Amino acid sequence: MGPLSDVESKRLRSWLVRFLRAKGAPEPEDAASETVLRILQRLKEGLQVRNLDAFANKVAQNVMHEDWRYRFRHSSLDHSPIDEATHDSPIENERLMQCLDRCKRSCLKRSEVRLIEAYYSGDHTERTRLARRQGMSENALRLKAFKLRKKLRVCVERCREDGFRPGK
Repeated sequence: MGPLSDVESKRLRSWLVRFLRAKGAPEPEDAASETVLRILQRLKEGLQVRNLDAFANKVAQNVMHEDWRYRFRHSSLDHSPIDEATHDSPIENERLMQCLDRCKRSCLKRSEVRLIEAYYSGDHTERTRLARRQGMSENALRLKAFKLRKKLRVCVERCREDGFRPGK
């Protein structure tokens, strides 16, 4: 298969946007564009593709996973459970921090809080040491930290939806 026509490119991009949206990609339009660019580059390099849709599916999954990996590695504990949106109100910021503190106490064990704080505050070398101390591989530590962060994020979102009330 040679380079794609404009019509094929548009059809593919449209399908990719729907596919990536269904898979929960944070920015499906951007990921679809990146996927099409990668496919076009590979075709230009001479790659022979028998089934374009299957190939696009795999490339899109790779793009999406790279995006998630990037977002995961570049997010911090203080920002990840809370909306990415900025909150101008000091009162709202205080409520968010109160929700975060409450959720650290209520939905995580102390050891889990220490683990994710150490994980997200450290660099790669510190994470390697942390994995050794925990007796697990770096990948296992990464997955554990991700699951704990997700659990914390859900709790903070629930707290925000319920409206934080002291002592609640």
